[in-house]
Amino acid sequence: MIRATVDVRDDFHKVTDAMRHKSIQALEQAAQAGHVAAQEAARTEAGKTVSSFFVVHPTGTHEGFVAGLKAKNRLINIYEKGSLGKRQAALKNPGRRKPLWEVKRGTNPYVAHRGDTTGEGIAPLHILTRARAAGRRALLAALRR
Repeated sequence: MIRATVDVRDDFHKVTDAMRHKSIQALEQAAQAGHVAAQEAARTEAGKTVSSFFVVHPTGTHEGFVAGLKAKNRLINIYEKGSLGKRQAALKNPGRRKPLWEVKRGTNPYVAHRGDTTGEGIAPLHILTRARAAGRRALLAALRR
């Protein structure tokens, strides 16, 4: 049996610097991958671009480093989740939603009917979700190299 021991106490700062450098590079690659995915997802079916994005390069925080994307307009949340007024998204609990029900209001009961839940609103594009997933894949791939 052969056993080897590596003592890094004297060179710990070199190992730490190498890991810091690799982490910053991985975050930069993740932000770039997220940027590409967000730009692709931000195109509607009509070919219109909903928003443009710019990369927030890795910066240090008290806990480590952070990088990401920023949208150039505030409408990105509407296109991310879909419009709220005339939504096209499915109901959260479609099986539990009754088409009609009886409302008992004192001596005047009536039957309430659920209106049409489909509309002409903005369909959700899930831009930020796709960008986050692409960035995470790129980050993990860069850290594994």
